[in-house]
Amino acid sequence: MDYVVSERLEFLYDTMLIMIAITALFAVIYIVILNKTMVSPIKRMASAAKDYISTKTDTGTESSSISELKIKTGDEIEQLCVSLKTMEKDINDHIENLRAITAEKERIGAELDVAKHIQASMLPCIFPAFPERSEIDIYATMEPAKEVGGDFYDFYRLNDTTVAFLAADVSGKGIPAAMFMMTAKTIIK
Repeated sequence: MDYVVSERLEFLYDTMLIMIAITALFAVIYIVILNKTMVSPIKRMASAAKDYISTKTDTGTESSSISELKIKTGDEIEQLCVSLKTMEKDINDHIENLRAITAEKERIGAELDVAKHIQASMLPCIFPAFPERSEIDIYATMEPAKEVGGDFYDFYRLNDTTVAFLAADVSGKGIPAAMFMMTAKTIIK
């Protein structure tokens, strides 16, 4: 009986060791498969996103780690990768759009600054206006609400005893009002 019991215990121990080995083998296989199908792709996407942030250059046209990702899992992780690539493209397009808009605004700002100086140079700016006539003391300035505007003034001598003074406000603001102001000032003069 002792022999049968010892054989039975030995069989149970052997069976238990085999079951533990098989369970460990399945656990290792499961971990490897899980790592290959889930953890590794997510780590690659996270690394690509981190690389995108740290290596983003001014041009925005070169390929990044995100655009080079090739994840084919056939599940939500692949959909996440596709969404990440789409998001990168949208961000790059938005950055390029902002660059174009900023460049255009700078160009327009420079042109408006030139227009402001041209408009200011058309208004009298030497004071006193008539230094030989002490009885006349005229000073004027114009500050447009925008870069350029439609307000204007002028004064000039018509003859030895008459000075013409003109102050006008063109309806509106900005470039159309400034252009109308220049035309009106020229016609009146």
